Amino acid sequence: SDYHGFMTTTQTIEKPEFRGRERLAASYAFLWFFMMMSGYSVLRPIRETLVTSLDSNEKSTLFLMTFLVMLGAAPIYAWLVSKLTRTQLLHAVMHFFASNLVLFAVWDSLPIPSATLWLARVYFVWVSVFSLFVTSVFWSVLADVFRNEQGTRLFGPIASGGTIGAIVGSFVTGRTAELFSHTQLFWSVAVLLEFGLVFAVMLTFVTRNGNLPSPKFHRQPKGFGQA
Repeated sequence: SDYHGFMTTTQTIEKPEFRGRERLAASYAFLWFFMMMSGYSVLRPIRETLVTSLDSNEKSTLFLMTFLVMLGAAPIYAWLVSKLTRTQLLHAVMHFFASNLVLFAVWDSLPIPSATLWLARVYFVWVSVFSLFVTSVFWSVLADVFRNEQGTRLFGPIASGGTIGAIVGSFVTGRTAELFSHTQLFWSVAVLLEFGLVFAVMLTFVTRNGNLPSPKFHRQPKGFGQA
């Protein structure tokens, strides 16, 4: 029966096998991804609310602007990767986006009608760039610190951190949307990003000191330099 087939398939799913201190490293990665995706799940509904003040033609223009900004940001990111160590890159990217959210919080509190319109335009583009860059940094770091064999065992549990974070972020936002202003939500996500950075740094610390049973933790990651 379908139920029997489902149970048979479920029983064949093995729990992730952790070796040495892989559990610790995977936990830090899980929590880092959780913080980022829960934050993004808070930011996305704000975008949908802000763009209601814009007409359809302007929204089309913003999609084009998003594409152009991403094209311009890609070589800047590549340059940063070539110049900074992994830890320096993490700090630069996460602090940059957290500081942007602080600026948005201040911007949103301005008692100027035109300020809200410009915030909607800038924020629409920013959210797309944010989601692309933070996830790119996350997976590039993981690809550097875990071997292919480790990734096969660990990336599933780690990725579930993002899934759970997205669910929690959406749930909390839906329940508290009328209680908190956009300004307060911007501040809260900035704090989440900074907490995520703490877990990211802990991940690089664990891997840098060779505490995991993998020679890849001892060599220089391609494109990042030694952390």
